[in-house]
Amino acid sequence: MKKTLKKLAVLICTIVLAVMPVSSAFASTQVPIVSINVPGVVKVFSYQPSYLEITDGIPTELRDITTSTGEWDIPAGKGFRLQVTCDYPDVSMLVKIQSKTTGALKYYSIYTSSNYGIIIDIPAQAYNDNYVVTVDSSGISHYINSYAGIYLDY
Repeated sequence: MKKTLKKLAVLICTIVLAVMPVSSAFASTQVPIVSINVPGVVKVFSYQPSYLEITDGIPTELRDITTSTGEWDIPAGKGFRLQVTCDYPDVSMLVKIQSKTTGALKYYSIYTSSNYGIIIDIPAQAYNDNYVVTVDSSGISHYINSYAGIYLDY
């Protein structure tokens, strides 16, 4: 049942990302208007009709808008996958994923996107944790079309 639900969630994510508009005149500074939330499986946030502009030198938080704090709540025993789709491939961004519980950096690196965007996996922990995710452009400004937090079973 879990595998079927997970496959369904991935299919829904793929469909949402495939039908998003290809171009946009302005960047969005608002909360994304399209969201999919399958509790314990996946949360997808899509900026439509505009994209989120990531400006060099200005860190931008990718918030979980289903929580009051914007932090990603990760249950014990679950891994976390961050997936970000950008306006085009080969976008370099500084990605920072920090534990709110321990203060430890879970991921901090410049990442260059592929055709599938940016995909970063954080292994499961033995305790509940909250993550804060920020991105910063590396060089020129870029646009984020959508982002997702996927809970992984290891």
